[in-house]
Amino acid sequence: MRAIVADPGAAALAMRQDPPTGADEVLLRPRRVLLLAADHSAWSRRRGFLGVPGACVMGVVERPTNAQADLPKGMRVVIAPVLPCGRCVHCRSGLAAVCPDRTIAGLRGRDGGLAEL
Repeated sequence: MRAIVADPGAAALAMRQDPPTGADEVLLRPRRVLLLAADHSAWSRRRGFLGVPGACVMGVVERPTNAQADLPKGMRVVIAPVLPCGRCVHCRSGLAAVCPDRTIAGLRGRDGGLAEL
């Protein structure tokens, strides 16, 4: 698939493998991606994000997993970019927003929406 790949100080179009999906995730085909100042900061020298930027994504379901079978292919969705681990003491006590192991699509530890999938 084609994707915009950022590394500190630059971004370029590149070919990448299709992203893997976890048991509770859905493969999404982005239709709209909103870029914010945080996206630029993530791939600038200030944070050094390496990967596909774009945290705010609206798209359509390309391939649901068994756990997400109620989301049919082609359904329009908006992603929740902050993905907590679900295992730590914060997540188990209902404080997933402060999970120290959380990833943020396109900003921290997980690719974002500036890609075909």
